[in-house]
Amino acid sequence: MDSGDHITVEMRLAAIEEKLDRVLAHLGLDGDEGNAGSVGRGLSQPVPVAAYEAQLTTLVQAGKKIQAIKLYREATGAGLKDAKDAVDTYERDLRARGGWR
Repeated sequence: MDSGDHITVEMRLAAIEEKLDRVLAHLGLDGDEGNAGSVGRGLSQPVPVAAYEAQLTTLVQAGKKIQAIKLYREATGAGLKDAKDAVDTYERDLRARGGWR
């Protein structure tokens, strides 16, 4: 890479960083959140599983999967697909452990 290529890369990187700063500002985030998993709630740390596991178990066992997914999303800041996958896995594990009432 010659010095001209290096300058071009630096300029492109600066442009990308500027765009990212604008997106973060639009979302009301300062970019120092430190945890991509909690961007939706602006948290620096996700809520510990123990804080919502009992409620999640109750919802899953009652067949209230939509509410369980909503709880998971609120607690972790996960997206819809990730939350659904996590609740599905949780339900499968719960059944396998015999924790199903």
